[in-house]
Amino acid sequence: MTAATALDKQIERYRQMTGEQRLKIALDLHEMSCNIARAGIRRQHPEANETEVERFLRQRIEMERDIKPTRGVLAKYAAHATSASLGAVTDDDLKL
Repeated sequence: MTAATALDKQIERYRQMTGEQRLKIALDLHEMSCNIARAGIRRQHPEANETEVERFLRQRIEMERDIKPTRGVLAKYAAHATSASLGAVTDDDLKL
């Protein structure tokens, strides 16, 4: 199986899932990435207790939020995305 075929099959499986199932996958991936980051923090700061590890983790997450993409799909998304509090954005709203 090629990488492209595998990706097509994965996308098809995602499309067959409910929103709740896809959300669970996303939350599980988030938790897994936080656990990996915690392990890295513990290696960098072996003296840190659990409270300090969580503080370092929150700092890392905040730093990531401040990074603004400048090219690619994320940059295009960032240029057009607005706060959900402003309501839905339709294609008519975009000036492409």
